Amino acid sequence: MAAQVTANGGGDAGRDKTDGDCHGTIAYAPQGENGFGYDPVFFVPELRKTFAQLTPEEKNAISHRGVALRAFGEKLKEYMENH
Repeated sequence: MAAQVTANGGGDAGRDKTDGDCHGTIAYAPQGENGFGYDPVFFVPELRKTFAQLTPEEKNAISHRGVALRAFGEKLKEYMENH
């Protein structure tokens, strides 16, 4: 789970909160050479790979941080267009 939150002096902090998540399981054994931390053991069943086996582009497309950041970017774009 990752979250992005806006904060400003207007008292509406958190008004534009976005979340992202990526579902997976723990692998039986570490696999792959890419990434860091838990990437070798975070297995994504739909792709049949761990995060460490994904290219950076594949990982960014489905990672919880990537999902939250893209959603935040859309909210920020909407905000900038209306203010």
